[in-house]
Amino acid sequence: MVTFLETEDPLHQGQLPSHTVPGTSSPSATTMATTSNRSTITKMMKERSHPHRITSLNYVIANGDETTRFLLKKKQENYKYLTVKILKEQQQQHLAGLHFEAMYDHLLYMPSITLTLMTGILGVLVKSTLVPSDRTQTFFALCIATIAVLSTFIQSLTKQLNLGGRAGFHESASTALKKLYERTELSSREAQYNSIHKALKTDSRLSVGSNLTQVIAAAEKEDCSTDGSEEEGCNTAANVVSSPPEVDTKVDNKASDGTKESITSQFFQAVDGCNSVIPIKISHAFDMIDARVNLVNKSMLKDKKHSKVNWSEVLPAIYYQLTQTFLEYPYFPICLPQPKWSVDKALEDFKKSLESGEHNHADLASSLLDRAEIIGEKMPLIEGDNDDELV
Repeated sequence: MVTFLETEDPLHQGQLPSHTVPGTSSPSATTMATTSNRSTITKMMKERSHPHRITSLNYVIANGDETTRFLLKKKQENYKYLTVKILKEQQQQHLAGLHFEAMYDHLLYMPSITLTLMTGILGVLVKSTLVPSDRTQTFFALCIATIAVLSTFIQSLTKQLNLGGRAGFHESASTALKKLYERTELSSREAQYNSIHKALKTDSRLSVGSNLTQVIAAAEKEDCSTDGSEEEGCNTAANVVSSPPEVDTKVDNKASDGTKESITSQFFQAVDGCNSVIPIKISHAFDMIDARVNLVNKSMLKDKKHSKVNWSEVLPAIYYQLTQTFLEYPYFPICLPQPKWSVDKALEDFKKSLESGEHNHADLASSLLDRAEIIGEKMPLIEGDNDDELV
């Protein structure tokens, strides 16, 4: 005997789900079937009541698994932390390079060149007929000797301080860190793009994407042929970043650790190549602004785990504002401002930039929102109405 349990399902417009229970219709079997049916209906009603439940790419990758979503969020936070530290060090190295280069050019190189030219000019005047007086020639000779001694002192000081070499070290480190920062940002976006493209093309499950270690390693290696022809198997980022096959959505902790080690090793490789110390006023200003953000701002948040402020997005803007404060200092780059003044002014200007209004040139949202509907509409091109194509 077969018993069919029918329950109205408003979600299916008359389609009645059924459960087949073998044997007699025992109360326990009927209760279990009814409970299962109700839970299914409740789940479907919740999904129907929230049509826009997908809030992030991590939700799609996790496929509803809260543990995987938490791990993906932590992975992204750690990655942003690494990029913020790279940007902070790059800004410090850049300011230090500008400072030492200006000191070398204005305090040592230019005076040395000027004294050398004066020595040559005075030497020509002494031997010429323009100065017939012996007393004047003696005076010029004493001036030449004094200038020669001063020029020798400056050249010795230049070699001892090595400001030009230190400026080169800092600029080299700044360039390497800037390339690393841009490479990590672009490689991450490219890996994400290829993963989504592969999932859409093969109609498969979206994975976490390729390991960033392979992406960065492929970007550094140039094993392509010298004639520039595109060969299959050329170690470029576009070939290596291709999305892996359908895998389990569990986060690969080893891959994440490898990514962090790869970025960290390149970071320390760029920093260790600089044999010069960053001036104390620059390093102290960046450390002070970090301490103020952590102590004053982060400590005031009651719910730190669910904070609405993403500090990994705020800190880069603060670092750029602090760098701009150094550049605006009247005596920079020869002289450096006091750390307290630079930090106070940077935070003051940064808070002003957050205020909305016509005076804020960065406030584009208020102007764009008025034309949001027009910008969002699909407007035809100049010739014809060409549809957008997904690459």
